[in-house]
Amino acid sequence: MRGLALLMLAAACGDNLTHPPAPANAAAPACLPHLDGRLDATGLAPALGVPLTLYVSPAGATVPFDLAGALDVGGHRVWDWSQDASHDRQTTAVATALG
Repeated sequence: MRGLALLMLAAACGDNLTHPPAPANAAAPACLPHLDGRLDATGLAPALGVPLTLYVSPAGATVPFDLAGALDVGGHRVWDWSQDASHDRQTTAVATALG
């Protein structure tokens, strides 16, 4: 039984295929996270000219999502991101300087 558990553990430790592939020429952002649960201007500076791959729902599509989330056993707020997104489409955006 222990051997079966070890085999299952080893089989489950593959590459994470849930993230979109990064472009070959992508540079890492020059920032460090605050880990304070917030996104603000001091936590992530704008990256001009860097392509950002986004997945968006088609026009008119409705995707249910629980905005409130739930508390985990440690009392941290968590959200369920496991909804099927097979209908989503990939697009790329690039920020440019204004003016």
